[in-house]
Amino acid sequence: GGTARVTATVRGRGLRPRGRGAALTGEGEIDVAKGETGGMSPLILRRVSDDAVNGRRPVTVEAIEQGVVELIADPAPELRVGLGNRKLAFDIADGVITMRPFTLSTPEGRATNRTTIELARLKIDSEWKLEEQLEKPGSKPAVPGTKTLAALPPITIVFVGPLSSLGALEPVVSVDSLVRELSVRRIERDVEELERLRRVDEERAKIEAERRAAAAAAAAIQSAAPA
Repeated sequence: GGTARVTATVRGRGLRPRGRGAALTGEGEIDVAKGETGGMSPLILRRVSDDAVNGRRPVTVEAIEQGVVELIADPAPELRVGLGNRKLAFDIADGVITMRPFTLSTPEGRATNRTTIELARLKIDSEWKLEEQLEKPGSKPAVPGTKTLAALPPITIVFVGPLSSLGALEPVVSVDSLVRELSVRRIERDVEELERLRRVDEERAKIEAERRAAAAAAAAIQSAAPA
């Protein structure tokens, strides 16, 4: 969302327009006004991880990738990230536009983008890296009922294909490190849940024993009373 104005200074020679595009060099910038992007919020990390750790989603590469892809396509306002008003610089060399990396910060973390565009074939390669914000000591844990944990491993989301089909490109997601961490957290949570259930059973057994002892004492008193 938003508007963008592109300006560039380029140089190049070629016998044909396509050949000239492949030889262009220069630089420029994209002046973004009230910009925002959907599906690139670090909140994706938190949501897909909560589902996995709490048993609502299998802790497998395929399941986590699918969860990330679903959240990228989710139009929910909280998953949109604001670019605001900013200038995004780029360089052109040997017919390739290289965007200078930029970072978008949110309360949940940050999203960093690296993009290149090949002018000869008008092909874009755009990579987003989503990182969770480190939790401060004493802050509320990401997963309710557990201890405060370190930040989750980052994930990468890549869009590759024709520039003309940018809005329809399927994301390629890399979540291997995240899955390994979630597997550990899932095991830890299962152990904590078993321990909680054990304590509940012990407390229930204690209450039942006390109830039976009180009932037996009451029966003894009643039987000892004169008719």
